[in-house]
Amino acid sequence: MVCVCHIHNKAQGITEIFIRVLPLLLLVLLLLPLPASADTPVSVEYFYDSLCSRCEDARPVIEEVVGRYQEKVCYQTYNLQNDEGLSKAKSSGVFEVPSIVIDETALISYEDYNGNATLLEELLLEEIGESLRAKPEIAIEKRPEKRSAAPGDVINVTITFTNAGNRTAQISATELLTPNATLLSGETTWNASLKPQDSASYTYRVRVEESGHGKRVLSTTILYLNDSSFVSEDVTVNVRPELSSHSIFIVGLFAGLNPCLFAVIAFIASIAL
Repeated sequence: MVCVCHIHNKAQGITEIFIRVLPLLLLVLLLLPLPASADTPVSVEYFYDSLCSRCEDARPVIEEVVGRYQEKVCYQTYNLQNDEGLSKAKSSGVFEVPSIVIDETALISYEDYNGNATLLEELLLEEIGESLRAKPEIAIEKRPEKRSAAPGDVINVTITFTNAGNRTAQISATELLTPNATLLSGETTWNASLKPQDSASYTYRVRVEESGHGKRVLSTTILYLNDSSFVSEDVTVNVRPELSSHSIFIVGLFAGLNPCLFAVIAFIASIAL
């Protein structure tokens, strides 16, 4: 009986400790920062002139908004008083200051808010939020120069990427050639930033090495898109059998008078010779 009471008192003590500690644990969890998003951060590029008073007025508003998103936004500044800033402004289509380019697609210039700091904040929140919700959608077209080939034939392969989504895509692509294809020229790796609705292509040339009839894989594309990767469909060709005129003549002797077999032989001869 004494043992039962002792166990009961011990369990009650543990329960009381847990009740006291639980609020503290919940408070700690609430204060911990949320994990950063695994998606690629939205880029915010601020173009300014160190002698521009309008730029100095806009800077604290931009930095305050950017600070709310933490790791979700990559913030960079460019001073048009130096060569780097001028070069970046030219490539981004910026011709006045202050200007803010968001995710390489949206441009906020002074005329958009006309010195109204509240309106500038609203525009920044709207454009950054839209970019965070947007997603790139990449379509891949893999086009070999011809769909059938004999061993030793040379084929040009063209890979075209199209961003059908509404956010800029950071693309890194690698072609993995199979043993039956030897690279002769061109590039099998490609890295670029692809804006919405833009397309880009690269071409390489391979020689078919493997004999034997049937479909053969020439390459597989590994595509890295905004920190994630996937494998696209393969480039395939139909490899024709190696047939000499002598081998076709021997087969013809066994064909006898079968017209269907003669038709098959004639077709094979037309593509092999």
